[in-house]
Amino acid sequence: MAYIAPLPSAPAVIEREVFEVLSLVDLTTSAHRLLNLFLARFDPEFGTVNLSQRDMGKLLALSHPSVNNAVAALNRTKLAWQIDDALYQLHPVFTGGKMADRLAVVPEIVVGDPDSLREVRRQRYSRQTESLPA
Repeated sequence: MAYIAPLPSAPAVIEREVFEVLSLVDLTTSAHRLLNLFLARFDPEFGTVNLSQRDMGKLLALSHPSVNNAVAALNRTKLAWQIDDALYQLHPVFTGGKMADRLAVVPEIVVGDPDSLREVRRQRYSRQTESLPA
């Protein structure tokens, strides 16, 4: 059975420059999927997402360790971070500047140098292929 998403209630608007920044953020597929889920479900007034890690796992068909690693990756890169139990703040670059704590300091998104990202990805690929049976 295929999943058919409901029509959005309003169009999502993300500036072009944000996509360039995202292209330099080293995220796993699970972390990208979690970010997409957060973008689809954030509260437009505060830029927050109210989801437990259990619900994230169910919605994305991911194990608890995979969800935990994806949450940690979003926190490490400052794309999103936990502010309370099952409550996450998206970086205001995604939310039109909206934040739950209007006086909070906005962290810089952690991006990588393209050359170092290339090396990290090459090493990751080498480790993956070494574990394959001969």
